[in-house]
Amino acid sequence: MYRCIVFFLVLSPVFCLFDSHDDVIELTDQNFDKVSSSNDLWFIMFYAPWCGHSKNAAADWKRFATNFKGIIRVGAVDSDNNPSVTQRFAVQGFPTIMVFADNKYSPKPYTGGRDINSLNKEALRELTSLVKSRTGSGSSLAFRVIISWKYMAQIRVISSPEKLLADDSDKENVIELTDRNFNEKVLNSQEPWLVEFFAPWCGHCKNLKPHWDQAARELKGTVKVAALDATVHSRMAQKYGIRGYPTIKFFPAGSKTDDPVDYDGPRSSDGIVAWALE
Repeated sequence: MYRCIVFFLVLSPVFCLFDSHDDVIELTDQNFDKVSSSNDLWFIMFYAPWCGHSKNAAADWKRFATNFKGIIRVGAVDSDNNPSVTQRFAVQGFPTIMVFADNKYSPKPYTGGRDINSLNKEALRELTSLVKSRTGSGSSLAFRVIISWKYMAQIRVISSPEKLLADDSDKENVIELTDRNFNEKVLNSQEPWLVEFFAPWCGHCKNLKPHWDQAARELKGTVKVAALDATVHSRMAQKYGIRGYPTIKFFPAGSKTDDPVDYDGPRSSDGIVAWALE
């Protein structure tokens, strides 16, 4: 994942990425104790106002805070103006996202996607884990989470976060891959996988998307069809030498190697399906 490296020379005036109109809680050296003294689950972004990656992450961070308002706490630290708390948690680049659960003095670094869907899913996972650890009720956990989704007029009441995650992934024919889940899903699988490495801004990737979705529907149950945002999950993109978008790699059935087959077929749904079934 791309991050701005810490440096201490700022050449031009910069401004905060969040303000009082947002649902993001502004944290400082002076008020950070509200985190350590809280029983709530916190997601906190350490950012620098001059950092391009921080600016790109800000919009979805605001949406994330709104989605989970009243359920978890979503905060942000301007590290330029709050060096004490930034150094306390050894922040080396921006943006850095940390999850403060039960042990507020030992947060977990978040290394997943910074897009709204990835953040939503991670919050539900952390909520489930936190309630389990506090109630000890295991899989029979009776847990109600109320989420106000920005794109919905109504309130969604979720009785089981685990079920939501499963249902959400089942609805998607194209499987979302990340640096975190790639080995488990692809390399540890005996099934064949067709993986697209893409960039959200890439016009060719946008043109491919409806064909990729259709191919995934037609190949369901035969070949796993997946996509990885290479601009966010750079570790896997670098591992497989991705230099252009979209790049498609095929991982045959059986034991996987680090040398997948390059896809050289057409970029139509019919062509993708025919190539995968050869």
